[in-house]
Amino acid sequence: MDRNEAVTYLKELLSLCNEMSPESISFENPKGCDSVGYRVHIKGKIQESDKERVRDVAKKHSLAVKEDTDGVVVYKPK
Repeated sequence: MDRNEAVTYLKELLSLCNEMSPESISFENPKGCDSVGYRVHIKGKIQESDKERVRDVAKKHSLAVKEDTDGVVVYKPK
């Protein structure tokens, strides 16, 4: 996703998840992976209800979500 899409996604997510700390979120732009453009990485332990919101908002924006060892990653699949 491009940077504007990432910011739009993040604004919507943070408006729904009051407990989520903006400090735990980063934008990444990795090369040679399964995503296009920027990825939003939400680090730390996330409550199950917030994970569901992450998935719901991602689906609305045609994005994919995958869990990793230190949180979740939201990205636009290739």
